[in-house]
Amino acid sequence: MTGRPTRKLVISIVCALVLQGCGHYFHLAGWRVGYLQDALKKNAVQDDVVKRLGPAHSSQTLSNGQDVWAYRYMERGYSVGNSCYEYILTFDKEKVLRNWKGLDC
Repeated sequence: MTGRPTRKLVISIVCALVLQGCGHYFHLAGWRVGYLQDALKKNAVQDDVVKRLGPAHSSQTLSNGQDVWAYRYMERGYSVGNSCYEYILTFDKEKVLRNWKGLDC
């Protein structure tokens, strides 16, 4: 059976391609998630976030003095297609990051 791919080889190749696509997906979104988790633990302020993520795509000041910022990213994947990620950040009156959540657009 030389010269013909075996079923096991074909399955291995398919698995490798799928995992590569998943790895690419987590690479794209993962660094922002990691940064935001770390920023929350370290009580990052708005200036810190802007230095790392740039200006927010939209922002709103609530009646209680908190600021809510939104970031939206469209990313092209090689094997998973395009993806959209949105991050909603909440800062207290002292401009300290207090909460964030990530969403698929």
